Amino acid sequence: MSTRISLLWELSMPEIRDTSFLFGTMHIRDQRAFHGMDTIRACIDSCQALALEIDLQQEGAALDPFSLQFPAHTTLLDHVSLRAYQRLRKSILKAFQLDLQYFLRFIPLALVEMISERLMKEDQQLFLDAYLWEYAAGQGKQTLGIESLESQQQLLLRIPLEAQIKMLLEIGRNPGHYRALLNHLTRLYQKGELRDLYRVSRKNAGGLRKWMLFDRNQVMADRIADLIRQQSVFCGVGAAHLWGGKGVLRLLKKHGVKVRPIPLY
Repeated sequence: MSTRISLLWELSMPEIRDTSFLFGTMHIRDQRAFHGMDTIRACIDSCQALALEIDLQQEGAALDPFSLQFPAHTTLLDHVSLRAYQRLRKSILKAFQLDLQYFLRFIPLALVEMISERLMKEDQQLFLDAYLWEYAAGQGKQTLGIESLESQQQLLLRIPLEAQIKMLLEIGRNPGHYRALLNHLTRLYQKGELRDLYRVSRKNAGGLRKWMLFDRNQVMADRIADLIRQQSVFCGVGAAHLWGGKGVLRLLKKHGVKVRPIPLY
């Protein structure tokens, strides 16, 4: 049974006059993510500012993979057997054309991100978040970051290496499953299946869900609630962060924010 709920939500509070919005994004350049743009642009036009997960004007505008490395003088080979590494390298190279021998110092989550980028279609010149940023800036809107690159980086570095390695090894054992998973998530996003998108993301995050979803959700909700008290803001965060008992929508309600879905179809 379909569990479709909009990716776009109206945010309001009794003590403030202006209406803000929260949009669940997907950090890809696949054309399937660019639906409902007329409605999205109209909502941005009605706001004073736009806030995305990070400030895209910040230097680099992305996590530096060279900062996401194993502790000094260690590599992936210090954490898996030579035989396991050889199997993993062969599988990743064949499936994703990524040779791990050049990235041995990178923590597994950085490698997973590289793999994901290689799998995603690139129909659009800009990924969805960057498109929204460029549009808002072109309309003279103030542009803000909800999180900082430093806070994202520190969060990732707190994730136990054992859990990260387990995820990377599972991708190596079944690369076809990971490819199918990303395609499935993109299809769910295209259809606006917010609940299923959250459930699939939560399940596949496994032991990483506390750091990848729940901890970040609290930071995002606190920041969004603060921003919309100051002015009308169009906020955009990864769609998997919206739903669930510890999702941004539920946490915003605890801040006294009223949320209402806006259809994109």
